[in-house]
Amino acid sequence: MAEVTVREMSITELRSRVAEAERILRLARQLAQNELRDPASCERAKDRIAALCQDVNALFPGLGDAGLDALIPSEAKDPTPAVASFGLRPQDDSNGEDELEGEEEQEGEDEEEWDVDYEKLRASLGNPVLMSQFPDGGAQFRQLAEKLLEAHDRHALYARISDGFAELEAVTRQGAEQVRQQLAVALTLEELKNKRLD
Repeated sequence: MAEVTVREMSITELRSRVAEAERILRLARQLAQNELRDPASCERAKDRIAALCQDVNALFPGLGDAGLDALIPSEAKDPTPAVASFGLRPQDDSNGEDELEGEEEQEGEDEEEWDVDYEKLRASLGNPVLMSQFPDGGAQFRQLAEKLLEAHDRHALYARISDGFAELEAVTRQGAEQVRQQLAVALTLEELKNKRLD
């Protein structure tokens, strides 16, 4: 049986895997802080940290196969078609002026930014009075909003893993620099000792 990819995982399963990954990354950071700075244990620590990083990657099958954009539903990237059906539009700051001259569109046109308060959106889905104001009782809005909220939650979970790896990288770099300095001092002392003996 094929393993479930991150795209197919429920948000609950993804949350539990992220919590496990954060625990593993904390252990890797502790190793980097404690053992990576000691030249005697440096090689063993590097191998152990690499194995822990592989364990984290194994928790998220399919994450490396596709970029994060491929894992986020299209409704979350561009909610325009979804909200347009409810008569909602992004705020237009152009005061009715046409930004495009002629029939040619400008290349690299800025995308409209949507400022979504996800907690308010979540709360609105639980408000029966508000939801009853939609023609269909809010069924279509609820479906699209839930997709958007799930995509936001998934993105936040992926960001936690990225942050964990970034912290590990920073600690590892500090440890490697400290070991490099220790080795440079040891080599300098060894050279001085050899010159004195000559």
